[in-house]
Amino acid sequence: MRRRWAWVALALLLMGGCGSPAVIGSIGVRARREPTSGRVFLLDVPEGLGGASAGLEPGDEVLAIDGIPVAELTARSFSRVVRGPIGTRVRLTIRRGEDVHNIFITRTPLK
Repeated sequence: MRRRWAWVALALLLMGGCGSPAVIGSIGVRARREPTSGRVFLLDVPEGLGGASAGLEPGDEVLAIDGIPVAELTARSFSRVVRGPIGTRVRLTIRRGEDVHNIFITRTPLK
């Protein structure tokens, strides 16, 4: 019984507590991993979310998140790394054409 309540407490903490809105945000992009190469590309960068505000564009290749190469991340761990408290920042290393950029994105509410 004690273990069950520990999981309930953890779930409430991640959701922002009892009765309060969720505080978990994300960078606000849709990405896809190519099955053969494992490379990750942005498919969609909706306006009004963190990724668009930071200047990300569809077609950008994500090389690393906070210094972690995307080749080391599963789809689930990719999602976990880009999510976090609203208002916190995450650094994406992207390739756009021949250029490599470090872009800092402020997490916005999940949509």
